[in-house]
Amino acid sequence: MQRMQALGAVEIARVRIVRQAIAVDVPVRQLDALRALDGVCGVSPIRHPELPPPDPVR
Repeated sequence: MQRMQALGAVEIARVRIVRQAIAVDVPVRQLDALRALDGVCGVSPIRHPELPPPDPVR
């Protein structure tokens, strides 16, 4: 998580019972760097239906 935080990620949820997973809010420009971190198996962008679309320059 520290390496993700260095990329600007903020943890917003964590799931441990069904699978090892966390949800983070991270700047769009850091998605490739997040995917490249050791131990990251996948990155799946999601958007809450009540939130505005992400800022592409963030």
